[in-house]
Amino acid sequence: ASFAQVSTQPISLRCINCSVEEALQELKTKYGFRFSYSTDVINVNQTVSINVYQQSLTSTLDQLFKNTGIAYKIIGDQIVLKKAPTQTPPVR
Repeated sequence: ASFAQVSTQPISLRCINCSVEEALQELKTKYGFRFSYSTDVINVNQTVSINVYQQSLTSTLDQLFKNTGIAYKIIGDQIVLKKAPTQTPPVR
C-alpha cells in the first residue's frame, strides 16, 4: 500500500497516560507510519492521553500533539516531528 492510501485510512488509537513515544510506536506497528525526529528537540517521554476512533491521520496527530509543543509535517511516506513554533503575543 502506498503512503497516500495508508494516510487516508481511518485511524483508531487508544493510549491513556502513555508516552508520546509509545503512541508513535503503536501507530508505526498498527499502520506502518514512519516517524522521524531528534530526541534532542522532541520530548517523546512526555505523557499524553488519546482516544480516537476512525479518525483521519491529521486529526489523530493534531489530538496526539495538542499541548505537547510538537508539530509535524508529512513528507513523502514519513511524518517528520519538529518543535512547534512558540506563540508570541503580537507586538502593538
